[in-house]
Amino acid sequence: ADIFRNAGNLIVVSFRSNRIQKIAANAFHGAPLQGLSLSFNQLSSLDGSIFDPIRDTLAELHLDNNTIQEIPYGMFDSMHSLNYMELSFNEIKRLSSNSFRGSLANLTILIARNNEIDAIDLEFFDQAENLRDLDLLNNLCVSENFMDVGENREEVRGRLRGCFNNYLG
Repeated sequence: ADIFRNAGNLIVVSFRSNRIQKIAANAFHGAPLQGLSLSFNQLSSLDGSIFDPIRDTLAELHLDNNTIQEIPYGMFDSMHSLNYMELSFNEIKRLSSNSFRGSLANLTILIARNNEIDAIDLEFFDQAENLRDLDLLNNLCVSENFMDVGENREEVRGRLRGCFNNYLG
């Protein structure tokens, strides 16, 4: 179903609290969405291509309060407009640069609190050169909220060393 076929002016959509369990690969075709909320649903996995139709326009994405365990390889590839992402209250175990190839350069805020993160890819951190706020409260390898990451990059990097080491292990 091409539900956004005639929605060329629609830029923000919230599907919050709808018990959504699965999203079709072409679900967002036809709308130049800049903001999307899929918070408080029942998503446990994501198809790697669901954001393809909005890859060039999406700036803000809310996937919090689901049961997502893994971010698929290439999930956020080349999403150059993406600058805010909320992944809190899921079951994510790792943050890998392979899920965000080409998208991390403009990401300024990443909120991933209350997950099960026990490892972070060092390349993930290094590629997120404009990351300003990184909220990792209540995770397995770290429980901190890092503000002004750019100004304190080396300090933050040192405090995440255990997460980087776990990723290699």
